[in-house]
Amino acid sequence: MDVLTRAQLLELAPVQEGPHVSLYLKTFRSAPDSHQNPIRLKNLLAEASDQLESLGYDQGDIRPLLQPASELLDHDRFWTHQADGLAIFLARDFVRIYQTGQSFEDEVVVDDSFRVTPLIPATQPSGHYYVIAVSPDSCRFFEGSKFGLHERTLDDLPENVDQALQRERERELNFHSMQPRPQADAQHDTAMYHGHEENALEIDMAAYMRIVRDAIHPVVYQSHAPLIFAGTEEAFASFRENANDLPSLHGTAADGNPDRLSANELHEKTWPIAEEILRSKELQPLSEYEARAAANSATDRLDLILPAAGDGLIDTLVLQRGASCPGDYDVNERTLRHNDENGAELLNLAARLTLQSGGEVVVVDEDTMKDRWAAAVLRCPTSAIALPV
Repeated sequence: MDVLTRAQLLELAPVQEGPHVSLYLKTFRSAPDSHQNPIRLKNLLAEASDQLESLGYDQGDIRPLLQPASELLDHDRFWTHQADGLAIFLARDFVRIYQTGQSFEDEVVVDDSFRVTPLIPATQPSGHYYVIAVSPDSCRFFEGSKFGLHERTLDDLPENVDQALQRERERELNFHSMQPRPQADAQHDTAMYHGHEENALEIDMAAYMRIVRDAIHPVVYQSHAPLIFAGTEEAFASFRENANDLPSLHGTAADGNPDRLSANELHEKTWPIAEEILRSKELQPLSEYEARAAANSATDRLDLILPAAGDGLIDTLVLQRGASCPGDYDVNERTLRHNDENGAELLNLAARLTLQSGGEVVVVDEDTMKDRWAAAVLRCPTSAIALPV
């Protein structure tokens, strides 16, 4: 499964040459539902082909464009390792395929740019969270959302404290074999690993937690999604002390030994903690919007948002999840016409322009938006936005 970054999202924002095909589909992780995955992709590709034909393209253009996705249909290994959603982006000399923990509605969009708005929640922390479940006998890493948790395999994550310390011993031996050590140091190592001193267990646990931290750091640090610890109070205290550079680690743990808990049981214990964190994060951009709107440096008017996005004047653009606003916007004339069913998706255009100019784009639920499609926190007063005379 892919943990999407802002940089990957930004790759999709510019306009490439020729038609752009965006494919979104919900995928299933396990049988029997997972057998539908390639069939549904095949149906979406047929729909994309029909749309391209209706725009005047012939099969000589269509087949090469859709081929990277068509090749997946018979790729058994690809379909045995699915997450909750699949997003495919195709243009001339451009292919991106993402398996995400975010589920999508099946959708095909053929346009002169990629449809990026459905993918945005997969790049923001409000879409998911992580759980690290640790005891001396077990170590498991999970990613999840309000719909559940699934275990992730990380190459460097130890199975338990014994495996972690064995790796540490091997690393130390490899390091010290190249340089002489005083006999006292060797005796100290023996004491640490074989428990010949009273604090050996505490030292072992600290080393274990550092190794766990190192294994999950590349994933959780890049994502910024909340990280919740599942384990005893003593284990959590050791982890916090030895992983204090993980800003996403939450201060409340799911207390208790997690060894015998299934993914569903861990979700029941951790989701109430995660839900509170995620809800708070989701409200932050709108709280800033309300404060800035009072100072005339924020707007929810699309006729202001679009030119501001094009001029790089948006700091944060907040969009309603699933909202659509078709219409036509003339970038040069800065004129907007709503309700044109055959026009561009204007919220997608605003998102692309904002991303290209270094702004942030976040997606929140409909009830949070308070009847708005979009809200923009600006880098300037609204009076500085250039409008048609």
